[in-house]
Amino acid sequence: MVTVLDQMVRTQVEHSSIQDQSFWPAFSDMMLGVVLVMTLVLFLVARVVTWSWLNMGTHDLSSVIEAQHKVVRSLSIAYGSDPVSLGGDSVGFFVQSSEKPTVLVVNATLSQTIKFYDEIVFGVDSSLLNPDCRRILRLMGDALRTNIGVVSEIQIHGHSDASKFQDSTGPYPNMGLAATRAISVYGFLKDSVGIDPLKTLMSATSFGEYVPNGRVPEDTGFTIGDLKEANSTGEQKRRNRRTEVRLLFKLGG
Repeated sequence: MVTVLDQMVRTQVEHSSIQDQSFWPAFSDMMLGVVLVMTLVLFLVARVVTWSWLNMGTHDLSSVIEAQHKVVRSLSIAYGSDPVSLGGDSVGFFVQSSEKPTVLVVNATLSQTIKFYDEIVFGVDSSLLNPDCRRILRLMGDALRTNIGVVSEIQIHGHSDASKFQDSTGPYPNMGLAATRAISVYGFLKDSVGIDPLKTLMSATSFGEYVPNGRVPEDTGFTIGDLKEANSTGEQKRRNRRTEVRLLFKLGG
């Protein structure tokens, strides 16, 4: 009796093993087929997206590049000189007495940042635009206005050094000074140049002393020691005191 039971159990185990052996290869083949189909679908989607970008964006980017070039040309007229290439997509404009640019232009695919350093824009601890800066902003703003259709947003960023602003009684003096300076540029572009924030978004933002010249947004490990180091010389402080006009462009404008 035991022998018969043993034989029955052995036969059942062998039968199950045969079923398992026949099931797993079939399942593996099915999963491999699913993976191949998904890979093919993702490949085709990527090709379609790339093709659409290349064929739709080429014409649009030409309008963006034209707008960027017009801004640079307006600064050339204002300075009476050609821009100086500083490597990559950056150009600078100098006054005779400066070793570093008083205006720096950084171009990217869909943005352009114009950095106006302290000495060309405002007086010491002042938010009143210098006459030279008003002239430069007028020429730049007029050039920008002719291509305003490709501009989706204008951001004006105010920056200061880490010194205390002596004429302020507020709790955050450097933040306040940088804010009023950004607002001064905003007001000039709106009221004197005629850029309408209802049609083209325009904002004024203050970063105070917390984004010294050269710091990038990705630098999340920035410390108070780094801030002090970035303001350790008079030249560094002068470069930190700046107002930036950041233009964001759109495709299909």
